[in-house]
Amino acid sequence: MPYRPAIATLILALVLAGCSGMKVMADKPAEPPAADAAPVDLPSPPAMVEMKAEPMPAPPPAPPPTPAPPVPRFAGHVASFKNLGDAERGWVALSKRYSILQGLTPRYVEVDLGSSRGKTVRVLLGGFVDRDAARAYCYDMRREGLFCAPHPLPSAAPLPNPGSPSPSPGSLSNAG
Repeated sequence: MPYRPAIATLILALVLAGCSGMKVMADKPAEPPAADAAPVDLPSPPAMVEMKAEPMPAPPPAPPPTPAPPVPRFAGHVASFKNLGDAERGWVALSKRYSILQGLTPRYVEVDLGSSRGKTVRVLLGGFVDRDAARAYCYDMRREGLFCAPHPLPSAAPLPNPGSPSPSPGSLSNAG
């Protein structure tokens, strides 16, 4: 059934005018008026109020999407070892020796230095958007007596770190 604003307005006006107080007797048939009954003054119907439909306001614009966090491209290279086992043991020793390293999560990256030097596993800390930020981080590390050099993060995944989940770019420590 289509919506008819005039009917809805009439019903509302009748309800507001007090028609809702009328008693309805469904169990008795209505009696016809007596022939000698005096005419009854009925209240005049309420004035019709014309309502204009106003358009709904437009919803507020959606907020712009939040930009993705910058992808770290550099880290601080703090040590190198011949294999992953040595790198993990070396990290434990370094983190015990230098309090600045406690609570940080290393990233182990295998690097091939060529046929004469072979492969090595580097211990990297932090995740920085640019080389300057990695330099500033390494400057702080060197002030504490540690070796540290900015190192580009490889696009390949780091070697797994047994015993703990591999750090993701979002979980890299940015201390310093």
